[in-house]
Amino acid sequence: MIGTITPRRKSAAYGTALVGLDFSMGRIVAHQKWYRTNDPHCCPTGDATTVWYRHGDRLTTGITHLTS
Repeated sequence: MIGTITPRRKSAAYGTALVGLDFSMGRIVAHQKWYRTNDPHCCPTGDATTVWYRHGDRLTTGITHLTS
């Protein structure tokens, strides 16, 4: 195991959902859905992506981009 991908954009009230991963050489893009302040239980409206990089046997995180 080289690491754990965890949400970088966190919601105050509810958990953040990992909705997809895109893999390429040395890099993983994590797509997340997160709850904004007024979102109901059912429907997080925030979207974010975080790029993770593989350096040998370690994962490091890049900047999280809010996409909506």
